[in-house]
Amino acid sequence: MGHGGPSWLITLTNLRSLRLQFCQSPKILHALRKLQPLETLELYVLRGIDKVGPEFFKVEIKSNMITTRISGTTGRDDDDGATMVNLFPKLKRILFNLPWCFEWAGILRWSVDSPVRIMPRLEYLKLQGCYPLKALPDFLRTTPLKHLIIEDCPELDEHCREPSGKAWIQIQHVPDIQIL
Repeated sequence: MGHGGPSWLITLTNLRSLRLQFCQSPKILHALRKLQPLETLELYVLRGIDKVGPEFFKVEIKSNMITTRISGTTGRDDDDGATMVNLFPKLKRILFNLPWCFEWAGILRWSVDSPVRIMPRLEYLKLQGCYPLKALPDFLRTTPLKHLIIEDCPELDEHCREPSGKAWIQIQHVPDIQIL
């Protein structure tokens, strides 16, 4: 396995759905960002994954500049001439069952008006058995998320309760929220 994950994975350039189960290496996450056509991502019981963070996206925002360390992004110029970067541009469904994951973070210095769009088509998110997970990434508030299921995530459960939960601002736009 190379620095950015398994080399065979990035050769699957037309892959639309991926389910990974019982993998042993956190480096697998580094390769996923290069799968631009990916519409469904399922991660189940990945040992060594205790955080999904900025290294997953490989993007840095420094004041008004975007530094990408990947070739797997789509970018365009907006009306002001600023470069827009879309990460996971076609991803619609995510299912995470990561029992050791305590953090899911976005990108440092990201904001709602940032030229970086993260998962701009995400409609369905299921987090199951992520026992120590306490928070959701800020970018979720800008996704068109329609269905959110949080199951057996006791730490996250209390943070997503309306209206006083710490994560409520990220998910208040979601029409279907189920906390089981």
